[in-house]
Amino acid sequence: MHLLPFASLHIGRARVHGVSRRNAHPLTTDGMPAPCAPLALNGEERERRLQAELDKPLDKQPNRESVLRRVATANALSMIQSGQFGVGTQFWKMPWGEPDWVTVPAGEFWMGSKKGEALEKPLHKVGLETVQIAQVPVTNAQYALFVADQKVDPPSHWRSGRPPKGEENHPVVRVSWYNAQAYCRWLSDKIGRAVRLPTEAEWEKAARGDQDQREYPWGDEWAELKCNSYELGLESTSPVGLFTSGASPYGCLDMAGNVWEWCQSQYASYPYKRDDGREGLSGDAVRVMRGGSWSHHRYSARGASRYGDHPILRIVDVGFRVVVVSPGFHS
Repeated sequence: MHLLPFASLHIGRARVHGVSRRNAHPLTTDGMPAPCAPLALNGEERERRLQAELDKPLDKQPNRESVLRRVATANALSMIQSGQFGVGTQFWKMPWGEPDWVTVPAGEFWMGSKKGEALEKPLHKVGLETVQIAQVPVTNAQYALFVADQKVDPPSHWRSGRPPKGEENHPVVRVSWYNAQAYCRWLSDKIGRAVRLPTEAEWEKAARGDQDQREYPWGDEWAELKCNSYELGLESTSPVGLFTSGASPYGCLDMAGNVWEWCQSQYASYPYKRDDGREGLSGDAVRVMRGGSWSHHRYSARGASRYGDHPILRIVDVGFRVVVVSPGFHS
């Protein structure tokens, strides 16, 4: 089996599209930058101003602050148009960091691609049982609860067992597939539910929905302000849930870009068959990663894109999210 490229590359600190790490944008208390239009305006005027702000071309070398403001503007406009403006959100709860779950109902969906890489073919229908998937990837703050409770080694870039200051709400990275498995066992014990990594079929359905064969969580057309990919130029992870306008049909966030996400599945050829051994947990077989990341181009952010790497690796742009199965469904 041949690994597809990019997944295990070490990502350096070179500037991307002229964006500097020094230009950090102040975030609101929920990790979101403030949108550009005054919130006291009436709905129509606010929407008009937000749209006008989006219609302005980006600078040839935008800084981080201007990019994040533009993302916040796109998010605010999307929420106004969907009737969700002003609705708050919370992605997990204490004491153990149990995620907010999104239900992905039972049924068939289209998996794979007609025009993608060889190991994304063939496009085929797959039937799944109901699962609940975390709305966003596991954050540094959630993983820190696990580290503190179990006295396990933290990711290598943490200091004194704590995540980088100001990145508590960013997705945890530099965790191996085995680390993710240990976290799932720990959280299962704490909340009394069977928590695990999603299979790659469950992940793809949560990202693409069951109504069409869309390329991205939000549809077929690429939009760089809907996810944190290389094209956006942030050069690092971003707070989870920042790109609300890039939500999947079920309401999952960060299914494109930000960080690659470990899946339970072994990296095997299609068609996908759950009972062919690929979902076995033993051994050191290459495991699937999904979603693309801040350091990879939009091609990797497609819902059908799949990469694989060795489960022992701890990679700078790889994290994970978790699922729980519905009652009566055995993993």
